[in-house]
Formats: sequence, structure tokens, C-alpha cells
Amino acid sequence: MKAVKTHVGRCDTCGEPAAYAQLLSGGRRFLFCGEHVPPLVKKQAEAASKQEGTTK
Repeated sequence: MKAVKTHVGRCDTCGEPAAYAQLLSGGRRFLFCGEHVPPLVKKQAEAASKQEGTTK
């Protein structure tokens, strides 16, 4: 599983603009707004975003 921040798409739960995406094998993905994001997905996305910012 990979989690990233995004600004594309809508939350699968409520339809609000997505803030996080959970990417799974087989090309599956789940989109979440800031309200409905699971804590693990948010934590991984924040870490990936921070790591990406330090490598550039």
C-alpha cells in the first residue's frame, strides 16, 4: 500500500474534494477528504510528502 497527498478526485465516502489517496496493488485506489482519511493513510501520506520535499 502507498499513500499520497492529492488534489485530484472526490472522497469515496462523501464526495468532497480528495486530499489523500490510498494506492493499492492492481491499480486500485481509494480517495479520502481530510475528514474521512484513516489515521494510517494520513500518517503515511504526510511522511511521503515530507520525504519528497527533502529530496528535491
